[in-house]
Amino acid sequence: MNSLRAQITESQKVRSDLMKWKLFIIAAIGTTGLGLGNFKFSNARMVLCLIPPVAVYVDALCAHLSLRIKAIGEFITSLQPLNKSDLHLKNYELFLRLSPPKFKLETIALHWSTIFVSALVLLYGYSDFPSPMVVKLPLLGECPGAILFYASGILGITLTIGVLLFVKRRSRIISECAQKIIDDSGKISVEAS
Repeated sequence: MNSLRAQITESQKVRSDLMKWKLFIIAAIGTTGLGLGNFKFSNARMVLCLIPPVAVYVDALCAHLSLRIKAIGEFITSLQPLNKSDLHLKNYELFLRLSPPKFKLETIALHWSTIFVSALVLLYGYSDFPSPMVVKLPLLGECPGAILFYASGILGITLTIGVLLFVKRRSRIISECAQKIIDDSGKISVEAS
C-alpha cells in the first residue's frame, strides 16, 4: 500500500501545482489582453478570449487527478489490511467515505473561478470598446469581435458545468465499484493468467 499512498501524495502535489499555474496563466493572459504588460499589439484584447478555454483545460486536468485520488482511496478501502499501518490507512479512507464532504472548498474555488472569469470575458464582449473591433474568421468572414468574447465566455461556463457533472458521475461509479468489491468478498482475488 506504500506505492498507493505515494501515488495519492504525488497526485495531490500535481493538482496543487496546476491550481497555482491556473492563476498565473490567467493573470498573464489578462495582463497581455488588457495591455498592461510590455507586449502591446493591435487587437490585443482578443487574447482575453483564451482565458476560459485555458481555465477549463486546467480544471479538467485537476478533475482527472481528483478522480485518480478517489479511485486509489476507494481501492484501499476495499483491500484487506496486511499490517497495522495498512489498517490505519484503510480506517482513514473509510472515515473519509462515511463523513460528510470536508475537502470540497478547493474544488469549489477551482471551478467557480473558471465560471467567474468566463462570465467576465462574456461581459467584456458587451462593453463598449473605444473602437469596435472587426475580426475576420475563416468560415464567417468579417464579424464583430464581441462574438468571440460571447462564444468564449459561454464555452467556458458550459464546459465547466460539463466537467463538474462528469466528475460527479465518475465519482459515483468509482464508489459503487469499491462497494461492490467490499460486498462481494472484502478483497480482490487475482487469478493467474
